[in-house]
Amino acid sequence: MSDFIRGFLAGKIGSTSEWRREAASMLVPESQIPQWKKRVGPDFLHVHHYCFGLSWLSKAEDPENRSRAAWAYRQAVGEIDYTRSKSRPGAPLWEVMSIDYARALAGNGQWGESQAVFQDLLADNPSNSDIWVAYAKQLKRRRKLNDAIALLEQGLEKANKKGPLLYWLAIYQFDLGDLTRAAETTARAEAAGMKVDSLKRRLGRTAVPAAAD
Repeated sequence: MSDFIRGFLAGKIGSTSEWRREAASMLVPESQIPQWKKRVGPDFLHVHHYCFGLSWLSKAEDPENRSRAAWAYRQAVGEIDYTRSKSRPGAPLWEVMSIDYARALAGNGQWGESQAVFQDLLADNPSNSDIWVAYAKQLKRRRKLNDAIALLEQGLEKANKKGPLLYWLAIYQFDLGDLTRAAETTARAEAAGMKVDSLKRRLGRTAVPAAAD
């Protein structure tokens, strides 16, 4: 669980009897609950629905749960949408929650709505590398590999953290069969601080050049 969700649950559990307060302390210390309320702001009151949504999203994306994935995606959309409807752009959880909402929408077959969420997020904060990567992953899931690559290349011009974009760009270039470019991008990702051992193993005999200073 994310720390803010642990804080919410600890506050809920600890609001009644002594044994429940003791159980809550296993989530986060009681002293930290006011800090999370302050950091999350008004969204804290509704954040448990986002928590439920994340749980459903995890189930939906679990390969062992394919038979119930569609139902789990619908549950994720509804739960995350509830918390998001009580929030606003600029709130502490807005961007990460909206990314997860877009993932749930895409899984639920609402691709147009998912794209609109991603595009709104990028319009507001193009420097956030998490948005570019999450959007590219959804394009890849829809078998739009070239679009995912183009998106990540566009993001490299705007995102503050280049490493995650380079990492996924190298993977998608490898998936496309462009091993030379994948090797070059792997070197750039490594120079940006990413761990690329698995990428190097996938590339096999394709030499990964040293990144230029």
